[in-house]
Amino acid sequence: MSEKLKQKLTSRKFWAAVIGFITAIAAAFGAPEISEEACALIISGCAALAAYIIGRLIAPEGEIYRIATTPEKRRRGIGYRLLSYAIKTERGRGLETAFLEVRSKNAAAISLYEAYGFEKTGTRKGYYKNPDDDALVMMLSRV
Repeated sequence: MSEKLKQKLTSRKFWAAVIGFITAIAAAFGAPEISEEACALIISGCAALAAYIIGRLIAPEGEIYRIATTPEKRRRGIGYRLLSYAIKTERGRGLETAFLEVRSKNAAAISLYEAYGFEKTGTRKGYYKNPDDDALVMMLSRV
């Protein structure tokens, strides 16, 4: 990666533009509830992207669509802290129950969600493709 590209990817101006883009996309897809504060989580106090979370709140229920951490930042508690911050932030906006789907073979993600208090409530057979996998439906009701 060139030095110029590294500088651009680590600038606060760049991440401000990313946050604006995420909020615009969320609104376009019918999720105007997303806040700039929630989008700012992708910065995680770092100069470069470490993790992100995407979800939707239609109070009192929320759904986590995706949470990911860059490979070099995994196993450091960033995902747990990001999840915790998002849940606490959305609780203040009316969240009472949170749902998500996770690949049945993704032991690390399942462990994270269970550690936070999510419980398995069902299975969606053949939900994922490439590679094929079932989805576990998980719920957090003690928000």
